[in-house]
Amino acid sequence: MRGLLLALALTGCKGPPTETGGPDAQWGPPKPWHVTGEAGSIVVTRLDFPDNPRVDVYGLFGTDMQGFQTAAACAQLGMPCVTTLPDPGDWLRVDNTSFRPRQTDYRWVGDVMTVGPIQAQFEYDPERGIASYHATDQARPELPQAVRFGGEWANFDRPAVEFASNFTVTGPILEVGERLDLSGGEIEFTWESDGLNEVWLWIQGPQSRRIYLLEDSGSFTLDTGTLSLGRTEVVEIGLAAATHNSYDVAGNALDVLSLAGGGWKGSRCGDFLDVPLEGNTLPEGDPPAPIFMGWSFSGIIDDGIHDYFDPDTGEPSSARLTFTFFDFDFNELCQVDYDASAAARRDPLITDTGARLAQTYEVALFNGVSTCPQVNELIYGTTDLRTYIEQFDWGFAFGEMIELEEPLSDAFGTAWANQSQYIYSVYWTQDGLFGDEQGYGYAYTMNECYQGSGSPLETPDWSEPLPPGYYFTFPYFVEPVP
Repeated sequence: MRGLLLALALTGCKGPPTETGGPDAQWGPPKPWHVTGEAGSIVVTRLDFPDNPRVDVYGLFGTDMQGFQTAAACAQLGMPCVTTLPDPGDWLRVDNTSFRPRQTDYRWVGDVMTVGPIQAQFEYDPERGIASYHATDQARPELPQAVRFGGEWANFDRPAVEFASNFTVTGPILEVGERLDLSGGEIEFTWESDGLNEVWLWIQGPQSRRIYLLEDSGSFTLDTGTLSLGRTEVVEIGLAAATHNSYDVAGNALDVLSLAGGGWKGSRCGDFLDVPLEGNTLPEGDPPAPIFMGWSFSGIIDDGIHDYFDPDTGEPSSARLTFTFFDFDFNELCQVDYDASAAARRDPLITDTGARLAQTYEVALFNGVSTCPQVNELIYGTTDLRTYIEQFDWGFAFGEMIELEEPLSDAFGTAWANQSQYIYSVYWTQDGLFGDEQGYGYAYTMNECYQGSGSPLETPDWSEPLPPGYYFTFPYFVEPVP
């Protein structure tokens, strides 16, 4: 890939940005490495989701954009791959794999491409052979945003991203964390506008992509029964006014697509389950004398942690953290459960082994459900083991197996060669900063709404997010109490 190889030789060769403009722009003397006759695509989406506003910046530069209006975003599987828009009021189903490298040379225009204050980082996907730029930020920029890049293209610096200022989405209105129910009913999308905008509605998921061109009438009713989504497929929906700008950058054609409006997530399953843990009083009985404590987790991981249908019983169950107490001989004495549904993502934990971790979560512990009677306050500093547990800053992560590989392979024997493909290591923290490899677990795919199918998920590339599924873990190493 010539563009990538050249990029390595050009680091530090860029001069200050050159002011650029429209047809009358005055370009500086061409550098030996500047290309001409090529194409670039920048797509910026500013969508107000129920959780937070979100801006996504995509950039792609190369010998051929293959005729796609959304090339920069669709090449990174961020939007439908749109060549020609449908007729007003109509829609098109788009093939997920329609964008291909096709012997295209992709270009390096700097280690970052900036849009306003947002820095889109240079990325390269070796499997697909595509070099591009991407950034996500929580912001709601209103004014035209300057785009800056250079590298193998002439330096470009001008307000090129312009959002429609007369378009406001008014519905549907969802609560934070709520999803649109796409199981077969109708959903009315509404907005306020001057009636002169080019209005896009798009649906983007792992298997489904659609683009609608809407009349700027202020409302549109979507028949979700026509979508043919996968059973547990989660899609993002965008409703936005589109603004197009084109520039000649010293002999290269640059298209800038800006989309501003509202965004939602949806699925055929609709919103997640909400199953509270029940019971909050200590049981009667002789006080246990716990010596050790271990940790485990069960629940759906899919854009956070969620409740589930138990794959063994079929009953709805709350996602939970379980603290299990053992005696001196490692016999289980009792346990305390906490609702994990409100877990929040946090920065990766620090590990002694340098293990690669996927998602890391922190869970605020309160209203735990305990099967442990009162304990001796003189020994444990409290009569309620929940008070002991809640003094720590708990969190956990799934990650690469290092310290558990030897003991587990010994325990599984000849079955380890097969089992090792599916076993996840679990890292726990009591201080919110350092994590220890304390347990292991499995994950099931979800062929039904929020229910593990019994088909195990293989351990992922730890540089990627965890695949959606039902996860359940067990303690292996335990800690002394207190």
